[in-house]
Amino acid sequence: MWRETVMLFISIAIIILFVTSVDALATTLGLAGGGPIMRRVTNWLWAGFLTVHRRFRFTTTRFLQLGGSFILILTIHVWIGLRSGPRKRSQWASKELKLSEV
Repeated sequence: MWRETVMLFISIAIIILFVTSVDALATTLGLAGGGPIMRRVTNWLWAGFLTVHRRFRFTTTRFLQLGGSFILILTIHVWIGLRSGPRKRSQWASKELKLSEV
């Protein structure tokens, strides 16, 4: 039972690493814009910033400039978080596996 659970978590971690890698490569090297995940996230966030900008009728574009910087920083943090999180969990799971086999 527990081996299946560990294998499930390891499989999920590998899938997350693969999808994140493809998304990061497509975003940084692609000519058409972002990867499949970050393109949707950034479009949604940018639409939110535009809505707030229009709703409050800001006279300058300073709010949108800050929004663009926020989206860029968030993109980098999402990549780092997704790439480092599952690896640590899978290493923890393998340590638990070794301890239980002793």
